[in-house]
Amino acid sequence: MPNFIFPYRKAMVTGASSGIGEAFCYALAEAGVETIVLVARTTTKLSALAKSLPCKTEIVSADLTDLDDL
Repeated sequence: MPNFIFPYRKAMVTGASSGIGEAFCYALAEAGVETIVLVARTTTKLSALAKSLPCKTEIVSADLTDLDDL
């Protein structure tokens, strides 16, 4: 049972490949989010996370400190 209910069907998590960002992904999936957009620099870590989540995912490989990636 989730600790909260997320009121939207889709969420975007930056820094999703590890730490707090990764934890948010699991919490959002548990709260019933249908699709999570995973954003981080490392595609391989995002792909592994996407396979472990029980919801749809979209992967965006980007360095948000780089203006060309924004």
